[in-house]
Amino acid sequence: VMLRFLPLFGRMNSGSTGLLALFLLCLLGSCTALDFPAIVPAVQSYSLLDASAFSLASTLAIVVDRKSADVRDTDGMTLVPPSLLDFAETFAQDLHSLFPETRVDVNVGGTGSGDIFMAVDTSINSTLANGKPTTEGYSLNISESITITGMGARGAFWATRTLLQGLILGNGTFPAADVYDHPDWETRG
Repeated sequence: VMLRFLPLFGRMNSGSTGLLALFLLCLLGSCTALDFPAIVPAVQSYSLLDASAFSLASTLAIVVDRKSADVRDTDGMTLVPPSLLDFAETFAQDLHSLFPETRVDVNVGGTGSGDIFMAVDTSINSTLANGKPTTEGYSLNISESITITGMGARGAFWATRTLLQGLILGNGTFPAADVYDHPDWETRG
């Protein structure tokens, strides 16, 4: 199936190519609201909470924590790293691209509001295999709403990638779960 779509990759920008690759990857598996989706790469840990699930609605509010909106990770190799708000806007565009029937709004607001709430909390225990701390760790709390908490802005970004994969695999739903993840290696590839 993937070989049939390879010619399309040459006509797309890198963002579209990544989304198409993610979509094609997700076609290979599926999940129900009661299963944890087969995320690639696999998350460090998760625990299913109950039989409920988050479901995309026709309108979705992504709220970025006011205190975290301008947080930028300075430990990476990017000269002008994106802020948490920048990552939230990218996530909103990706969600709308994958689920065009869903209107997605991004706002800066108070703690815990919105359908998806994004924040940075540096107290998350996020370390590489060598014990070095990394801002790329995150936690996801999924129920009727979702809370994304990154160790840094990049951690929140990686949480959105996990969430997008799960929503594709679940046809717009993601099982209620607590998810925790971080990379093991500083350089991957």
